[in-house]
Amino acid sequence: MNWQPIFTAMLPEHLLLAGIVLLLVLEIASAKPRGSLALSLVTVGAAAAAAAWLHAIGYNTAPFPGHFSVDAGSSL
Repeated sequence: MNWQPIFTAMLPEHLLLAGIVLLLVLEIASAKPRGSLALSLVTVGAAAAAAAWLHAIGYNTAPFPGHFSVDAGSSL
C-alpha cells in the first residue's frame, strides 16, 4: 500500500499535532510562558494554509480509506 497519498491528505492534522507537541515542549522547558500564542497562531495558520492548498489543487484522497469522508461528489 502506498502511504504517501494518505499522509498528504492528513497534512493539516499532522501540522496541528506538531504544534501541540511543540507547545507542550515549550511549556515544560520554559519557566515562564513565552511565545505560546504566536506558536499557536502559526500552527493554526499553517494547518489552514495546508487545507486550503489541498482544496485548491483538488486533492480528494480519503485520509482513512473506507471510513466516512467528504468530497466534491458527496457534498452536492
